[in-house]
Amino acid sequence: MDGLLTCAKAFEYLLPVKYHIIIGRKEKSVDLTVSFEAVEFHHLVGLHKLHDLHLSRASREKVFSQILSGQITLDDIKKSHYFCSILNRLEPFQKIETLFDKSR
Repeated sequence: MDGLLTCAKAFEYLLPVKYHIIIGRKEKSVDLTVSFEAVEFHHLVGLHKLHDLHLSRASREKVFSQILSGQITLDDIKKSHYFCSILNRLEPFQKIETLFDKSR
């Protein structure tokens, strides 16, 4: 499967999920709620950094849908001169659920 599609599918799976995280230390705690929205995928994987591609300025939701439908692929974004600046985001992003669900 295309690496960009794998990232989008992993993110799509988390759209209905909310993580409630409690961080505590020295009798103080902070509650965090993490939720996921389709429009955020664009920024999280770094598509906004691909300045020489139209998709960097296109509708975030539309780009997400086009990735899920296979209209935009990893090969498409590799054409950007800035692709190397987002490469380090893609592989870990494929495992986003695992990163949140680890109990460590």
